[in-house]
Amino acid sequence: MIDVNPELKPPRPGKTEITRREFLRGLGAVIAAKALKPLPQEVKAKTLQYVEDEELIYSKGLVDYFVSRGKALQVLPIYKDGSELYPGIITNKDMLDSIRSGIDLALNENQLAELVRMMIKQERFLTIIGVLDVEGSLRYDQKNPKYAGEKPYFCNTYALDLLRFILGDNHIGSRYNIDNGDIFVAGINDPRPTNENEKYFDSNNLDIFMTQFGARYGWIQAKNEAELQQYLNQNYICLGVTKKEVVEEGQRQDVNFCGHAFTLGHVRSHYCISQATTHIPHLIIPYEQNRRDPSLRPEDIAKITPENAPYNFWVCKIPETNEY
Repeated sequence: MIDVNPELKPPRPGKTEITRREFLRGLGAVIAAKALKPLPQEVKAKTLQYVEDEELIYSKGLVDYFVSRGKALQVLPIYKDGSELYPGIITNKDMLDSIRSGIDLALNENQLAELVRMMIKQERFLTIIGVLDVEGSLRYDQKNPKYAGEKPYFCNTYALDLLRFILGDNHIGSRYNIDNGDIFVAGINDPRPTNENEKYFDSNNLDIFMTQFGARYGWIQAKNEAELQQYLNQNYICLGVTKKEVVEEGQRQDVNFCGHAFTLGHVRSHYCISQATTHIPHLIIPYEQNRRDPSLRPEDIAKITPENAPYNFWVCKIPETNEY
């Protein structure tokens, strides 16, 4: 666990001239310094010369380390200059608890996004899983009062948030023009699309977009598990989405059919699945784990096996730090 100085607490009103913003900026600096400390020497000393079970335990330990580090970074103020999106939204945690699904997170000039994009590529995916905290952020909470009377789906929102943090807006947005493939983001002050040709990305149309326009933005389809592993090992990140034909068949049976979207990365020859709706921050599966292992559910196997899945697997190269 990442420790926080217990003496560093918010001042009581009237007892100091330090503002809440100044306090949070100072707290963010302390947390960031602690959270970005390197791996302990005993972890660095580990090698791959272990039996499979021990290697799995070690890989899960690495995931927990980086995810915990990401969660600690939530308290960083969004902007270095102290500006706010609107009253009450100062930190990234505020943003994840206040901005509802359908409005994009503010990631341009966001100092947390900039910080993560400076990390080595293998760490970014795991760190952002911790930052977004799918189990604890109100943005992905179906009981959030902001969604009263609605039946929200969060798999696409979570996947797109995660991808935008890691890839930037040059590779993915939250909506697109169905005629020319242009992608957009929708901020707090942006109106909902009034042009009928502009659609929000959801788990029913993401595969259509990727098939028609994905290559323009650096997306490639991994058509089998060998290709998927090869791309992940080369620092690509994967978006799994329900196939267009599966969506069409589902909608013929139920007009309210909704597909699924999830993200897939890797850690030391293990798949790492992260998704919302069922709210799984991370599920670790060794590349070589027997597919008949009873601990693997069919729906989990489907998320790592393109040949037999109802999903298509689209991968994109994680940019270099100077390419954002």
